[in-house]
Amino acid sequence: MPSDIRDDDEQDHAFFQEVPRTSDDIHDTPQGSQNPVDRPENAQSSALDITPPQRGESQTLPVEESPPPRARNRRPTIFGLPPQSTSTPVGVPTVDSRGYAPSEPFEEAAPTSSIWRAYLDESLIYDTDMLGNQRGQVNILLVFAGLFSAIVSAFIAQSSTNLQPDYQQLSAYLLFDHINLQRAIANGTSLDQITTSSADPTAHFIPKPLDLWVNGLWFASLTLSLATALFAVLADEWYCHYLSPIAGNPQVRSRTRQLRYTGLIEWHVSTLIRLLPLMLHLSLALFFVGLVLSLLPLQRGIALAIGILSLATFTAYFMTNILPILYPECPYKTPLSSVGYAIVMWMLRHSSTVQNAIANI
Repeated sequence: MPSDIRDDDEQDHAFFQEVPRTSDDIHDTPQGSQNPVDRPENAQSSALDITPPQRGESQTLPVEESPPPRARNRRPTIFGLPPQSTSTPVGVPTVDSRGYAPSEPFEEAAPTSSIWRAYLDESLIYDTDMLGNQRGQVNILLVFAGLFSAIVSAFIAQSSTNLQPDYQQLSAYLLFDHINLQRAIANGTSLDQITTSSADPTAHFIPKPLDLWVNGLWFASLTLSLATALFAVLADEWYCHYLSPIAGNPQVRSRTRQLRYTGLIEWHVSTLIRLLPLMLHLSLALFFVGLVLSLLPLQRGIALAIGILSLATFTAYFMTNILPILYPECPYKTPLSSVGYAIVMWMLRHSSTVQNAIANI
């Protein structure tokens, strides 16, 4: 470098001879230590010592300071979350995404192995989803059965009086006969010419056939509704026992849970739950029939209107059960449609056997 351009300052020699430092070296520098140039007092003195260049000296360009290096362990984040590395370092054992530590060699089936913990976690998710849906259905049936039973009980309280003698009406008949006798005696009329009601309190009471039908249908409806509520409560207790905590190590808890689940399948608990809506629907149908019959002696027009509405309702109900059998994509599925679909599929699979049996008859 020419002597007229190069400055003889000793710092220039140190600057050109200094080995450049890497970001790791900068990171390893103690936090309290600073470069002399970076210190505030040196920066201020350097700023005050700047003088315009003299004639014959060339102006040196200022060196642009590079931005402070990023820390070694600091990585870019996404919404404040550190990125997940997809590579596994060599020599580091892999760990499951749920945090299950790998089992020791030849200890994969030990009582405290991670496989049992994984089974318990997965079974808990499955049981929560399965029993959540079924318990929700049971609770809905329980509420509806309770309300419906209260309504039917109010109707039965009025109609059940027709199944026993009406002593108030008998008292009115006897009082009317007594008044007629008193009038006949006062007028001197023969007692044989007086008509009486022929009311006999000691006679055996026989209710009317229509009253027997109405009360029989309504009592049957109430019985089915209460039975539905009872089995709904029992089903909820069964599910509570199924989800009850289990003591012991993970292996014992896993085997106990599997035993309970096998019991649910083998004893057809879900099938019993599907029958509860059918019992409630049958109870509702019996109530409608009894309602129409009870209105016949009172007002035939009202009875006819209620009968038409009830018939239309249950026609739509049966259509919603038949359509899923004919069209599997139809969403109008009920427990009855599932049973009907299973029966139809069985008949189609054994159609030849059924035809041979019919032909032999």
